[in-house]
Amino acid sequence: METIVIEIAAPPERVWAVMLDVEKWPMWTPSMRSVKRLDPDPLLVGSRALIRQPKFPPTLWTVTEMVTGSSFTWRNGLPGIWVFATYAVVPTATGSNVTLTLHYQGLLGKEEIDAEIPCQQNAHQFCVSALYT
Repeated sequence: METIVIEIAAPPERVWAVMLDVEKWPMWTPSMRSVKRLDPDPLLVGSRALIRQPKFPPTLWTVTEMVTGSSFTWRNGLPGIWVFATYAVVPTATGSNVTLTLHYQGLLGKEEIDAEIPCQQNAHQFCVSALYT
């Protein structure tokens, strides 16, 4: 498992607001082409979004867990595999850490595979700029 920690010089409340605004993620991360919310409510357990990423077919993600102000988990699945993504915002002395944890389950892998990948290094600049727009 590899862990990369990216600290963002912004208060956790502001970072959390940016993380919840999933339809704007394509503005600051090149790993997303589009995110379309399918529910009118605020992001909460049961909320769904259709995500388009480069080199992948569109995927439907459903929020399965929410800890208001600090983390949420959503999942998508295909026959034989489930992908869980948890986004967490943790306060630090100078701002916040943002971490994405990907967790794979299913018949296609004999073992569960975990990887922790906070805001991508090359997307970090976009993520930070999203905080101030």
